[in-house]
Amino acid sequence: MVEVSVIIPAYNEEDKIEKTLDSLKLIPEIKEIIVVDDGSLDRTAEAARKKGIVVIQMGKNTGKSRAVFQGLLQAKYDLIALVDADLEESAAEIKKLILPVIRDQADMTVAHFNERVSGGGFGIVKKIAAYLLAKITGHAVESPLSGQRVLRRSLLEHVGRFTRGFGLEFGLTAISLQRGLRVVEVETDMFHRLHGRSLKGFIHRGRQLIDIIRVLLIIMVNKKEVVK
Repeated sequence: MVEVSVIIPAYNEEDKIEKTLDSLKLIPEIKEIIVVDDGSLDRTAEAARKKGIVVIQMGKNTGKSRAVFQGLLQAKYDLIALVDADLEESAAEIKKLILPVIRDQADMTVAHFNERVSGGGFGIVKKIAAYLLAKITGHAVESPLSGQRVLRRSLLEHVGRFTRGFGLEFGLTAISLQRGLRVVEVETDMFHRLHGRSLKGFIHRGRQLIDIIRVLLIIMVNKKEVVK
């Protein structure tokens, strides 16, 4: 049996995280779940601990990339699943991402959300990220910003040096493709919290875009090291 560590970066998800954890516990390959509470202002950490989960608490909100790598320091196993805290019951779909990596059909799997299930939004940042990835890698990617991924820890450790904040997913995809690795997008029925057209949503998308551009610049500056 292949053993998987799950890392969940979480920020203010007390109303969603318990159902997410319950769903992940049903997957036999998952032997370890680590929640990194990234400076939440609610009871996210308490909700996770109530489920018997290891929780790492950051002193303040440090950004998704740093939270993930704090979790990686704690993780025991070679296969790593990155999962958002707000998937609730649909977190069980991560099984679809684990299997291709176990079977050596992919070096990294990425969840593609079925739009009929997940809902939609403007998709502006997603389209920009997909365009940039196509320009620098020559590959078309449907879900460049999906936070649900399964990969080997060695790849995550390498890519970590070139990522910032919400640019983690963009960096993972860009560097993996540039290195000729097999990145497989897997269609799922996952759903998660949508920020929509609220002020919070605009701010979130703005932060995403800034972090993506920062990561793109870092990759370009370190191109030789990235693709070796």
